[in-house]
Amino acid sequence: MEEVNLQAYLYQDKNNQQVCIKKIAKTAAIYDAVKSEVYILSQLKHPRIIKFIEVFISNSSIHIVMEYASQGSLGDYLRRRTSPLTTTVRVLFWIYSLSFITQSLFQNVLNIFMDILMGLEYLHIKHVIHRDLKPANLLMSTHNRIKICDFGISAVARKLPNSKSPVGTVHYIAPEILFGNSYDYQADIWSLGCILHELCTMKTPFWHTRDVSTITHIILKSPVPFWNCQNITGSYELRQLCERILTFDPKKRITLPQIIRSPVILPHYYKLYFDYYHENSL
Repeated sequence: MEEVNLQAYLYQDKNNQQVCIKKIAKTAAIYDAVKSEVYILSQLKHPRIIKFIEVFISNSSIHIVMEYASQGSLGDYLRRRTSPLTTTVRVLFWIYSLSFITQSLFQNVLNIFMDILMGLEYLHIKHVIHRDLKPANLLMSTHNRIKICDFGISAVARKLPNSKSPVGTVHYIAPEILFGNSYDYQADIWSLGCILHELCTMKTPFWHTRDVSTITHIILKSPVPFWNCQNITGSYELRQLCERILTFDPKKRITLPQIIRSPVILPHYYKLYFDYYHENSL
């Protein structure tokens, strides 16, 4: 697919509500992909998915109107956390092993991860494979609640194209996609693991390279069948979960229902699940 000429801007609608308008240059090469994105987004309704409002088309552009997420993206959030001052403070906390701070950071990671997990569960129930989960495609609304966005290369599972070319962003692409193999929902699970690793360590598993051949070589030569998450400290449960998610073989990789049933996740999942359905039944 050709590079997409895209702009996003803030607009105040007739009800004085702020919305985000995604403006895409209208070309024959990307028209089908944009049409697919609009269709998928219009079928989704969940608090952890960015809300589709409408679409309108001019002679030269396609305009997708969506809800506005006021706190930027998770990528922006992570960059703020890795500023020089923030990094110094985190090192001091680690040196002095302040348990209440460790617990606070753990809870923050868990809150963000749970939001992504619940949004992804909904997508998979709707038979949608995102194929490009990454912090830049996870917007943050009030109170830093996650909204999954950007379905430009997403696919409905039963209509998944038979393509051998990698799709997604290099630091978050599942091994099966890198190797040109067939793939399914488990590709999103790998991306979820990369995001969890980044939330815990401020780095993606393959942060030191953007070269696909280097990453595939590392995977093939790995002495263990998963990415070693030994640099995740402070929570053995999260480290163990991350390693089960970042398993190279998709058939041996933990599934989304298994993630939900894991001891570190299940209590929080039930709370969010019942809070959501109570809120939407009022």
